[in-house]
Amino acid sequence: MHFDTARPGASDSLRRSTVAALLVLALGGCGTGIFPESSEGLGFPGTTPWVKVDQRPDVSDALGIQVVSLAASLGDELRDPCAIALADGSRALYYASSASRSIWRTRAAAGSFEWARGARVLSATESWERGEVRGLSVLEREEGLVAWYGAGAGAGIGRAVSSDGIRWTKEPGVPVLTPSESWEADAVRAPAVARASDGRLWMVYEVGEGAGIGAAWSDDGIEWRRTGLALGRGETGSWDAARVAAPSLRVEISAAGRDVFRVWYEGMAGNDHSIGEAGSYDGTAWTRSPYNPVLAESPPLGLTVGADEREPWVIGEAGSRELWFVARQLDPLAQGIGVARDESS
Repeated sequence: MHFDTARPGASDSLRRSTVAALLVLALGGCGTGIFPESSEGLGFPGTTPWVKVDQRPDVSDALGIQVVSLAASLGDELRDPCAIALADGSRALYYASSASRSIWRTRAAAGSFEWARGARVLSATESWERGEVRGLSVLEREEGLVAWYGAGAGAGIGRAVSSDGIRWTKEPGVPVLTPSESWEADAVRAPAVARASDGRLWMVYEVGEGAGIGAAWSDDGIEWRRTGLALGRGETGSWDAARVAAPSLRVEISAAGRDVFRVWYEGMAGNDHSIGEAGSYDGTAWTRSPYNPVLAESPPLGLTVGADEREPWVIGEAGSRELWFVARQLDPLAQGIGVARDESS
């Protein structure tokens, strides 16, 4: 959204203020809104109307939408989705398996949710990983792909590189980030990395056990400088009062040409997990969307299971984004990974 920066007359100012107020009220009813960009009066889109993709439109939605696109096998749980768009229009989806304590990859053709058979691509091989790897974040670079991943018990965050997205070589020796600050509560996990317009890499990551989200930046992806706690748990009674975790990060450009850091994350209150959004213009000062949670569906019929939305991962540009998330459904009973689409355009 673009706002005129010319100085209006008094009547124009009043009229525009009235229209803006009415727009905010109207948009608030359908789950969209505007974060203020700065005192300059510029703005950027806030919450978008995410719509879950129903994988079984032939089945009744009385117990919730059949949203699971990639389902876990019996005795397993799929976690930490990371989707990337490939050059041919297809999508690669990385995810963690609780049974194997490792990271897998699958692929679907453009416009399809028919997934190829998954293959394990990253396993715990280093002592510091404590027998588990999960939570991959993948970026493209000239030499191929680079990724960051979490380890068991939040012991640290590692780095790996690949030429094809299947065979990965880890950074030797030690993790690139370990918990060292008091606000990290002895654990760092679930990294999400994006590149800013100046080439600098930014990482957001979960601290503790859903205690909040930290932020750091790096010039090379190996040496990281923390900027502090980006988001802590919400206020008492809020939708994210009990848990703030599993961030997904994108850096976009505002109408004014500034970097916009966007984070989607998992929150929890009581037994209900939902997904919210926050924004920043410098990677250090963050503002929650006033329209949070942006993706939430209460369990049907007063049940305490089903319809959860956890561990989001967002790809694409505004108006064509996809939000991948961990989901549970009741009919048919399944756990796995689902997707919602941004239908704001």
